[in-house]
Amino acid sequence: MKRIQIFVLFFIDGGSYIGIDADGNNHSDQTLARWTVYFVYKKGRASEEAAQSSQYIFQGYSTVYNFWLFHDITPPASPNQDATTVAQPHTDEDWSLPQGDLPIRDMAHRARISQFIVLPPFQGKGIGAMLYNTIFGIHARKEATKEVTIEDPNEDFDLLRDLCDLRYLRRNEPYFASLKVNSNIPPLPKRDGVLHNDTRITISGKSASSSMDDAGGIVDINALEKLRIKVKIAPRQFWRLVEMHLMSTLPESVRPVADLDALKPAPSKADEHAYTLWRLLLKQRVYRRNISILGEFDVVERILKLNETITNVEVEYARILERLASTPSAGGEQSGKRKADTLGGETTLVSKRVRIEEPESS
Repeated sequence: MKRIQIFVLFFIDGGSYIGIDADGNNHSDQTLARWTVYFVYKKGRASEEAAQSSQYIFQGYSTVYNFWLFHDITPPASPNQDATTVAQPHTDEDWSLPQGDLPIRDMAHRARISQFIVLPPFQGKGIGAMLYNTIFGIHARKEATKEVTIEDPNEDFDLLRDLCDLRYLRRNEPYFASLKVNSNIPPLPKRDGVLHNDTRITISGKSASSSMDDAGGIVDINALEKLRIKVKIAPRQFWRLVEMHLMSTLPESVRPVADLDALKPAPSKADEHAYTLWRLLLKQRVYRRNISILGEFDVVERILKLNETITNVEVEYARILERLASTPSAGGEQSGKRKADTLGGETTLVSKRVRIEEPESS
């Protein structure tokens, strides 16, 4: 690491070395034990004459840091136990510290991909996707890892992550692959509509009708949350993937595309209803994530800014889905910091530039 960390200064904006403090002193063994380093290299023959020797070409690397979670230490789950069920907290009477030494890597933690570099001569060849999938796959199999997060990804890495995660969920999770918008919900009211936490739509001041209760929500929030815990994807990233996949299942007549001038067939009422429900699901997440910023505007301007942001997100999703359909592997291996002129990670044209400080990695 001491030999290759110079690449951090070359390719990562604001990057810093790991394993040493600001004064150049080595970190303690306990701190170093939280880091894992993954190297990518190509192995080949050094020459025809030296057939027994090999040449190793360094192509890139990534560092992963373990953030510990306060989590109950429980015995391994039985085969019939639902591993995604959240454990009930202990009371003061029955809680106690574990006895003896506990290996650091066996403690519950979030695995945060901190640095991710593929050298320029090897970019655009699927190496970044291979490295990301390898890291994610290793931590997905670890019982102690509860989530895999990213530290300040830039736009290129966001694209790489979206393509890899979406492809993984579609290939390995049948429930996700078959997910569609529930169009059985009755038509939405023209005014006084209220969107509740479980994405149920009711008329303000009136109780929900029995037909609406039978229809369920736009999506099954509880089932998707259990799936998110199972696949160990951070909440914001997982729900973006849900929105992207649901958008890809919309009828062609209403499905957003990157080319806003593209011709589409005339939509039916059923098509428009499905699109309205999907857009409402997206709008709910974006609004709640950025409620503090949007609260600075009056109601009319708030609605305009939110709709503008939603439209930009639709175009972004369309481009990602087009890239997914046109390439067998994900690209975008460069690393760096996320741009500050975004609204909670969603592209927007909000005139007030406000940097959102996230409480944890996305």
